Amino acid sequence: MNPPIVVLGMHRSGTTLVVRCLERLGVHMGWRQDENAESLLFLRLNEWLLLQAGGNWEHPGPVRELLAAPEVRELALQHVRDTLAGPRSLAHAGPRAFLAGERGFGRSGPWGFKDPRTLATLPLWLEVFPGARLLHVRRHGIDVARSLVTRHPHAVAAGQAAFARRRRRYAWLRPRWPLIESVRCRAFPEAFALWEEYCALAEQHLAGVGNPLVEIRFEDLAADPARVLGAVAAWAGLQPEAGALAAAAALVKPQRARAFASAADGAALERELGPRLARFGY
Repeated sequence: MNPPIVVLGMHRSGTTLVVRCLERLGVHMGWRQDENAESLLFLRLNEWLLLQAGGNWEHPGPVRELLAAPEVRELALQHVRDTLAGPRSLAHAGPRAFLAGERGFGRSGPWGFKDPRTLATLPLWLEVFPGARLLHVRRHGIDVARSLVTRHPHAVAAGQAAFARRRRRYAWLRPRWPLIESVRCRAFPEAFALWEEYCALAEQHLAGVGNPLVEIRFEDLAADPARVLGAVAAWAGLQPEAGALAAAAALVKPQRARAFASAADGAALERELGPRLARFGY
């Protein structure tokens, strides 16, 4: 089986950009993706795994209960394996590969997937794909938190629109959808605390892992995209077509790195949060 490249990182850390770059370099990252370049197949499975422990993307901590319960863990793994072996794998492989007998996780070429929730569920995925290559993306916590807060009104608007469409079904059937995808990250303090939680999960689940692992900073990628992407390509054993590396590097917008620094309160906020940022390398 050809092992996947699993892109890891906190929400709003630049993982979407990394996926788009990898696709330019010839990596299949999923036929059906959401607006954040997350493979819908793996996203839905991660959502389901978190739900089994009473968690979600804004509250990933409860997954530790699932990981610590052997009987539940084994059932969850069996469901994941069954799903990946079944027709739902079409969502990742795409029709042509699916009809050719490829399921997207045994492809002849390089492939992978991205979903920030994987930082919480990684031990399970490493049982499914023991040879996975792990690409971890880090970004400054203030930029991450501010991006989450900026995105929150869009989540509210989307939730309100969805509720309006589904209101009659809510009245007659047990609702299966969250009213709003983001509740916790409506204010900066909780959004920053969530960044800390995901950083702690990365420390916990990547410490001592035997898989091929590379970590990159969003700030380094923004400063020198050709160098960073070239190193990633070499690490992953990719052989991109001529011009592909330049095309990937052209996707990077340098001004997005340390964007908070241009705000009036940016420097003061960084000083205030200094010890908490330093805890995770910033």
